Amino acid sequence: MAPSQALPRLRGPFRPRSCLLVRPGAVLPAQRRGISTGWLRKTAEAKEDWAKRAEEVKAGTRPNFWDMLEERGYVKDIAG
Repeated sequence: MAPSQALPRLRGPFRPRSCLLVRPGAVLPAQRRGISTGWLRKTAEAKEDWAKRAEEVKAGTRPNFWDMLEERGYVKDIAG
């Protein structure tokens, strides 16, 4: 069956309004959304957590992530 015969043709007053607003093949603009306060709070908490972890690694109380991977045998070769 040819692609033009696969779908019924929409003519006259029975065409959905959404079909009238968008031309076939037209690219729709990207949706713009605001940033929620919850996302801002979570990212601020994550930055604080990573800063605290970095201080713990520098102080030696927490192992470095790279060293932990080497101990477990996940690092085979080191390049550059």
